[in-house]
Order: sequence, then structure tokens, then C-alpha cells
Amino acid sequence: MNKEIVSIDSKQTAKILAITTTLISLIFSLIGVVVLIWGSFGKSLYAQTVGVTYILLPLFNFILVYLFSRLTFWIYNKTAAKYGGIMMDLRDPEDTEDTPGN
Repeated sequence: MNKEIVSIDSKQTAKILAITTTLISLIFSLIGVVVLIWGSFGKSLYAQTVGVTYILLPLFNFILVYLFSRLTFWIYNKTAAKYGGIMMDLRDPEDTEDTPGN
């Protein structure tokens, strides 16, 4: 059965994308803590700056992903309203016991 995506809730979808990518980017904060500690022992201002930057990276990631996602979905909704949305061919899953996720 063909279905068309005509509108995307930009606020909710952007929030989920931003949270998901921020959780993934938290690895940079761990790297930043290590670099910050290493820079503190070595009295390296450069290493300390890099460490703080890495620690703040997930915050910047959240803000940028959220803003650009909202913009992208807003553009998509305007374009889909005028020209039509993305067409998808969907089917119901087979009712078998070997289906993953059941």
C-alpha cells in the first residue's frame, strides 16, 4: 500500500534527533575530561582549551542539530504541501515467529 508523508512534526522530531545525537556525542565529553586532566598536569593551556571544547561539544551538537532539523522539517513541510511528500510502499509484516523484534 502506498503512503505519503505530507507533514512532519518539526519540534518533536528535531528534539528526538538532537537528544539521540547528543547522547552519541557524549563520548567527546569523556575524551575532553581526559585531555583537560592531562593538560592540567602538564600546565598546557592548549590542552586545557581543547579539553573544555570537547566537554562542551555535546551541547553545541544539541543546539545545532535541533535548529537545523527544525529548519529542514519546516522546509520539507512547505515543499510537501506544494509538490507532494515522500511516497513509501508499506506492507504489514508477516505473522511468523521468526520475525525479529517479536
